[in-house]
Amino acid sequence: MLGALGLQRRARRPTAEAALACLEQALRQHGLDLLPWTDQTRRLRERLAFLHRVAPDDWPAVDDASLQSTLDAWLGPWLQGPTGLADLTPAQLEQALLARLAPGQRPDLDRLAPPCWTTPLGTQVPIDYSAVPPALACRLQELLGLDRHPTVQNGSLPLALHLLSPAGRPIQVTADLPGFWRGSYAEVRKELRGRYPKHPWPEDPLQAAPWRPGLPRQR
Repeated sequence: MLGALGLQRRARRPTAEAALACLEQALRQHGLDLLPWTDQTRRLRERLAFLHRVAPDDWPAVDDASLQSTLDAWLGPWLQGPTGLADLTPAQLEQALLARLAPGQRPDLDRLAPPCWTTPLGTQVPIDYSAVPPALACRLQELLGLDRHPTVQNGSLPLALHLLSPAGRPIQVTADLPGFWRGSYAEVRKELRGRYPKHPWPEDPLQAAPWRPGLPRQR
C-alpha cells in the first residue's frame, strides 16, 4: 500500500483455525450434502441411524440436526488439514462417523447391523437400513432349502424380505420365509414356472438346493 493506493495484491493462505471455521459455517448454512457422501458412507450412516432408533441411549444420533450441532466434535478433527471441503475424502468421512462410537462398539455395529446378508450360495446382499424394518431383496431360487428367516439385531429382528423373480421383479414381501415356503409358495410356483421354465421351481422348496444361473439344476 502507498497510502490508500494498492500497489501489490497477494493471496494469503488462511490459518488452520480460520479454514476450519469457514468449513463448519458452510456446512451449517448449506447442509451436510456438501460432504463427500458415497454409497458406502450413506449405508454406514443408515446403519447407525437404525441402531439409534432401537437403542437411543446406546448409539449416537446421526440425523442432520444432530450432526450439524456437533460438527466441532465429530468432524472438526478431520478438517484440521483441508482448506476446502473438496480436500475431505470419503474415507475420512467414514472414519469421522465411526469415531462417534464408544470404545468397543465397532464390533457391535457389525454384529447388530451388518452391511450385508450372505445367501446359502455365498452371495453378499446389501441390507437396506433406510427402510423400517430393514429390508433385503433376493431372488427366490437362491433361497431354496433355507428354513430360517434372515435377521439383524443379533437375530431378534426379522428383515422385510423382498422375494424376486428370475427377472428381478418383486414377487412377495415376507417376514417369515419358512411360512412362505409352506404356504403361498405353491401359488407363486403355479404362476411363474411357465414364465421361467429354465429356472427350478421344486414342489418341495425346503428339500431343494439353492440355485442361481450357471449352476446345474437338480433333477
